[in-house]
Amino acid sequence: MDIYDILGYLLAGFSIVLIISLVYVLFKNFKEILYNILRGLKSDRIGWLIFLSPIWIPVYLLDKQFKLGIYISEENEDSIDEDLVYTSTKTLNVDFSQYQKYIIVNPTNLKELNKAIADCYEITPEEDFKRIKFHCNQGKFILKISDDCNFFNFNYLILWFNTELNKGTKNIEIFGLALNKSISMESYYVACDTTGQHVNSLTGKTFAGDKFSIYLFDDFEKTEKLEINNKIKLDLELEINSLTTDFSNLEFIEL
Repeated sequence: MDIYDILGYLLAGFSIVLIISLVYVLFKNFKEILYNILRGLKSDRIGWLIFLSPIWIPVYLLDKQFKLGIYISEENEDSIDEDLVYTSTKTLNVDFSQYQKYIIVNPTNLKELNKAIADCYEITPEEDFKRIKFHCNQGKFILKISDDCNFFNFNYLILWFNTELNKGTKNIEIFGLALNKSISMESYYVACDTTGQHVNSLTGKTFAGDKFSIYLFDDFEKTEKLEINNKIKLDLELEINSLTTDFSNLEFIEL
């Protein structure tokens, strides 16, 4: 056997391994490859879109009917990436220094809370994120936020807790409670919007019954405000009467 025979056998062996590997990859990812091909047929170019319509239109209709995840999954991904802002009919300006601030987390434990706050402080080292006190009753935590916590940080902390504590399959109720010291009807509760399209918004209701939204990237150094829109569908509907607890009788311990 000369060198050419050896090279021939090696080349043949390499080709067989390559073919087997290719077949394995195609078999393992057949569904994904097929879906990508079908998605590619739905071209952005109008000419190809019309030309290939006899293929992709029936596939699209089947996908919509049986939820196969060919085109629908792409539409869902696009909607999640959107950061829409709620419209409003009027604006309620607030002086946040006149509010007592609480965040309610139910249920959780002290270890998870401390970790969430420590992680938040590493990323955004704000002093008013550290001076937090808590009262616990059977896994329900009432967090008393410092009086000088500003409007943005309060809402950001609610969003942070919702992201960090509700990872995986957890379903922890988290909302903020801002109690106006002089005008009780301007007190309100606020929670994260989880529709998937308003990713940087929070929604809530004033004690007067008005629904509102807060967009986290508004310029709150100029104006602290609630954007009133009573057509908003709230993710968290709470009875106002259940929120009028006298917190002054509770014992709060520093975290």
